[in-house]
Amino acid sequence: MHYVYILYTAAYDKFYIGETCDVVGRLQQHNSKHYKHSSTGFTSDWRVAHTWTLANRSPALILESYLKSMKSKKFIRQLCADADALNAFNNSVTEKFNIQLF
Repeated sequence: MHYVYILYTAAYDKFYIGETCDVVGRLQQHNSKHYKHSSTGFTSDWRVAHTWTLANRSPALILESYLKSMKSKKFIRQLCADADALNAFNNSVTEKFNIQLF
């Protein structure tokens, strides 16, 4: 299994989108500033706002890229807060890219 995740920092009101095979481990890396020169290295209060489970890395990279292409904090916030918006997004991803979300 592979995962696409959205992290959120309340201190800076920012989101981060990534992919991994270990969400818990990756969150610990982000919060321990393991990636100190990355876009998450400026704070250590990241929390997981949402995750998607996919069969392997290939569809996870497609979903990650698609989410990042949205470039909209408002859109990401809505996905994390509104079940109907999330379901509509999941359905559109499944249809558009023919990938299965678990």
